[in-house]
Amino acid sequence: MNIMFSEKTSHLFINLDLSQISEYFIHLQKFQVKSVSDFFISLKSQINTNLKSLDIQTHFDLLYTQTKLNLELIPLKSPLYISFLLKISEKIFENSEKINPIKLAWVLAYHNHLDLSTNVVLEEALKNLINYMRKENIWVNKLDIDEILEVLIMVDSLKSFDVKIPKSIVEFFDKEIIANLILNHIEFSAEDPYKSFVLGLLENEQSAKVEYIKLTNVFYVDALVEYENKVIFFLNFCLIFIREII
Repeated sequence: MNIMFSEKTSHLFINLDLSQISEYFIHLQKFQVKSVSDFFISLKSQINTNLKSLDIQTHFDLLYTQTKLNLELIPLKSPLYISFLLKISEKIFENSEKINPIKLAWVLAYHNHLDLSTNVVLEEALKNLINYMRKENIWVNKLDIDEILEVLIMVDSLKSFDVKIPKSIVEFFDKEIIANLILNHIEFSAEDPYKSFVLGLLENEQSAKVEYIKLTNVFYVDALVEYENKVIFFLNFCLIFIREII
């Protein structure tokens, strides 16, 4: 759903401060408003001028919007990203009410994936994400699950380039966790006939006890939720492996 956002309407934001605008950006981007990208770019000079004075939540909301809009593809040349890293402290990870742990992990994974590297901040964000998933269940909605799956795909891609990811993080996202995320993703998107078919396949294979298989490679995720033939391949692979270990 792409909603047009008229130039006339955009004038409503001119007299707002950046904290208010950043909140509107989050909602506009969520509903795929086409012209939010143009409006963000028009404010870039104002944003960069006020980087030091931005509170951490406003700063993150603006960075999240910029990232979602793919407006900066070279992390180390992004003033918004670099200045955010300089502001990060342990308090961000201790208080999940300040910054959404899922969005934070997604933004940091995205930027690390762009330059095929990792850092302590990304590792802490991933650990924070895991703690959040263990303690809370309010994240079980389409947007959050989509972003968690994207985080897993980016992290798995980093691993394929021999970028070191702590073992505790990799082991948490085992086959059972990934399968549950995929099932929830498909259920939220059940109107798609391909995804409905995939859901049926997965439900029919419960007797295969595929939960015993630890498969942390999530390159399969995109294929699993989009193409039924890849799911058949995946399930057959699991069944063969199960027969070998039984």
